[in-house]
Amino acid sequence: MPIGYFGFAKRTQDGVHVLGVLAFGMFILSVAVGALRGFPDGQAVPFQPVTRIGYMLIVMTFFAILIWQSFRGSRSIMSTTIWLMLEMFGIFAVTAYAAFPGASDIGAMFTTVFNAGMTGFMWYLVIAFSSFGKRDPYYYAAAGWTVYILPRALARSGIVAIAPYASGEALQTAIVAGLILASAQVVFIQLVWVDHREKDGADSSTSKSIQTLLGLDDVDDVPDDPESIRRALMQNNTRQLQEQFMLSDRETEVLTLYAMGLTQRKIADELCISPGTAHTHIKRIYAKTDLHSRQEILDYIAQYTG
Repeated sequence: MPIGYFGFAKRTQDGVHVLGVLAFGMFILSVAVGALRGFPDGQAVPFQPVTRIGYMLIVMTFFAILIWQSFRGSRSIMSTTIWLMLEMFGIFAVTAYAAFPGASDIGAMFTTVFNAGMTGFMWYLVIAFSSFGKRDPYYYAAAGWTVYILPRALARSGIVAIAPYASGEALQTAIVAGLILASAQVVFIQLVWVDHREKDGADSSTSKSIQTLLGLDDVDDVPDDPESIRRALMQNNTRQLQEQFMLSDRETEVLTLYAMGLTQRKIADELCISPGTAHTHIKRIYAKTDLHSRQEILDYIAQYTG
């Protein structure tokens, strides 16, 4: 989206900060998931047929709501709404474990929904990072799954270690509840901070260091005026065509301006080349892409790029 990948921030640079906030929140929430899996002693919890069917119905409803909200164009579905829903299932799990100590599969049912939602959101974060950054997608996938899987495994191992020394389940419950609360505080306070950054345009060396660590240090900010935003979006689309059809850098520059509706003469003036050279570049673009008009180029961009 022109207003940021998550529909939250108005500037690409702020979208990068939102990504960093969500990644850190994911780390904390992953610890909570790990502590809940096999609650209270870290051992596997067997499902009964009823709770297995209940898990299936709840998780399908959960994802159906997310998809429905996305099609409705909800701007915050993948930044704040999903975070509230994930934490809600974590709270349901803790409550169910406490309310039904003799039927731990009820709590495990909500824990498994929680885990499924985290897995789906982790894929979304990996795709978002890959879209913002320019490093190999495997870099973001490896980092993302490490942030999710490693703390989850360590937390479960920690529960196994402390279970023999805990009198009852109060300690484990308090730990999980505290982690869920911490993730909420971290994410929402930081999202408010991003909103303040939008207003004053502030930046810092610390935030730049975080961007470098996240692999998002090569992201350019998007200007506020509509024409510059339009050009930035078209440049992003034509770069995808460049990769698909092996266009040269100059051909990609020409394609960007041509797709924006500029005439060959205006393209020549903007790029300081002759109209004949601009015409030659456009002919080569047609030959490489097998597209034969400006409208075909725009239709292709609309169908096959972001």
